[in-house]
Amino acid sequence: MLVKIITQFIGFSLTGALMTLVSLALLSVLIGIFHTPLLLTYLLVYGLTIFLSFLINLKIIFKVSYSFQKGIKYFIIYISSMLLGYLLLHSIQDIKTVSDWVKPLLVVPITLTWNFIFSYIFIKKGYKNA
Repeated sequence: MLVKIITQFIGFSLTGALMTLVSLALLSVLIGIFHTPLLLTYLLVYGLTIFLSFLINLKIIFKVSYSFQKGIKYFIIYISSMLLGYLLLHSIQDIKTVSDWVKPLLVVPITLTWNFIFSYIFIKKGYKNA
């Protein structure tokens, strides 16, 4: 059981790493080239990567089927994580020694852990016995 959870956490983390690369690319383009506002850009990019990670994590990592109910729970988990990340990002936005496009990456370890724990509880484990 523990090995399976660790394996899923690794897969979940790799999905997160992929989404981080997607986020980094989008943040670099949107903030670096188009000079979009930091917090708005964070929200838009985070929303897109929530959708992509939902598709990957349900089908590949947790190996559960898609359903509207799972989608709602997943998005609630990730929206709560986004709000947590937003608050953390807001608290560090005035640090001038770190580039704006790097700041969202600083909250990733906290939001990754948050997302895995609640996704495992409410998406994977919650549907295992249902």
